[in-house]
Amino acid sequence: MVSGNGVEATVLIPTYNAGPLFAEVLERISGQKTDFDYEILLVDSGSADGTLELARRHEARVIGIKKSDFTHGGARNLGISEARGAYVAMTVQDAVPADENWLAAMVENMTGDESVAGVYSRQIPRPDCNPFTRHQLEQHFTNRPERHVQRAESPESYEALPPMEKLATITFDDVSSCVRRSVWQKHPFRPVSFGEDLDWSERVVKAGYKIVYEPASAVIHSHDRTAVYEMKRAYVAHKLLAETVGLRVLPTFSELRRRLPVLVRQRLKLARNAGGGARLYARAVARSVGDQTGVYLGGMAGAEPGRVPKFLDERLKRGV
Repeated sequence: MVSGNGVEATVLIPTYNAGPLFAEVLERISGQKTDFDYEILLVDSGSADGTLELARRHEARVIGIKKSDFTHGGARNLGISEARGAYVAMTVQDAVPADENWLAAMVENMTGDESVAGVYSRQIPRPDCNPFTRHQLEQHFTNRPERHVQRAESPESYEALPPMEKLATITFDDVSSCVRRSVWQKHPFRPVSFGEDLDWSERVVKAGYKIVYEPASAVIHSHDRTAVYEMKRAYVAHKLLAETVGLRVLPTFSELRRRLPVLVRQRLKLARNAGGGARLYARAVARSVGDQTGVYLGGMAGAEPGRVPKFLDERLKRGV
């Protein structure tokens, strides 16, 4: 890692009181093996836990913003505007690069093909990940073993795709990703509080660029969240999917009623295979009720504006 005029790539991390895991994140980023120079840049929302001191020990630059001014899209726009590299790798404060090839594997996709606007990485659950989150992540687009190139022949051909194929075409996740700065200058992120990566990907794909999923670049990343939080996250995610690609996984209450017992049984089996116990079994049920309620209500809110009361919409979006 070198900071100076010869920087080819920037690693951008939005931070706020990043916690003890951040030391390992910075160690892994600082230890990347590349044949190009890169820098570390933080957009920090007022950390007071030693995050900034730790970052500076790793020669990172820091841009400070007010916590009240933070949005996912806005913070990334600010960071990319200040980046010295032609390629900007974006990650989060608790995603640990799996090896020393994390950064080079993303950048190589861009140096070899000018039409690639963005690259995103594989996400590997943490060793202590709960069995429900582990299973969910292992089935996700961001955990496939094979490299995949996503593109559309034209805006019209994209719009003609069914919802799931649209989603497969524009999936992009800035938990760990890299964008070409010259493309970002024409297509910046929108200053939204959630889903800025999917929104950006759809716009650049429709503009004729490619998105690449590169599993040779991987991070270790997962969360152990409450059932209430999982409901809220499912709500905002599925509201976005309904608005963006027209996808409703549970379009009717009857489908929710049919899906819920199937998922509960599946997660009870996962709990049993993980050692069981009353607490884990209770979590299996609570999480299933929570996230499937979020999926149902989110799809409704995105596809039928006004169906979900405003007070409930605001409450479900809060804190995600």
